[in-house]
Amino acid sequence: MKIRDAQAADMPRVAEIYNYYIINSVVTFAEQEVSASDMLEKFSGIVKKYPFLVAENEAGRIIGYAYCIPFRTASAYRNAESTIYLNSEEAGKGYGSKLYSELMKRMKQLGFRTIVGVITMDNAASIAMHERMGFIRVGLLTNAGFKLGRWLNVGLWELDLEKYSPLSPEAIK
Repeated sequence: MKIRDAQAADMPRVAEIYNYYIINSVVTFAEQEVSASDMLEKFSGIVKKYPFLVAENEAGRIIGYAYCIPFRTASAYRNAESTIYLNSEEAGKGYGSKLYSELMKRMKQLGFRTIVGVITMDNAASIAMHERMGFIRVGLLTNAGFKLGRWLNVGLWELDLEKYSPLSPEAIK
């Protein structure tokens, strides 16, 4: 797997990966599919201040992406909210942990102190990955969203980048 900075030309594939989760799951609260141009607009705003990374398999096909955005916008905040999505067929193989580790490393280099993960409580795989990487659950929003016919809770996880060190290869999976 190769991790690199995303480019504008990657946004059709990024939208394709995200749309799978919009349609088939509650891991995102988005309910309408996004277009490549929607993702390009989002990407263009993100990369002004934050990393937006993609992971490619050996054939050069994008299998996932990760980025950060502001968690709160007041000027004193030194934190960000992280996002990661993998092609559904690649989940559970350690790719997400490797991609996320690179994102955390870059955010630390940029001088950020805290990364916040906002996770639907029904997303056990994401919760496990975040906790394996050192995120600590710090909050719960009950009935935060309604999707696919049910109310959903959202948890807040926090990673202190001052204490963070990338996962060893053995810890990734």
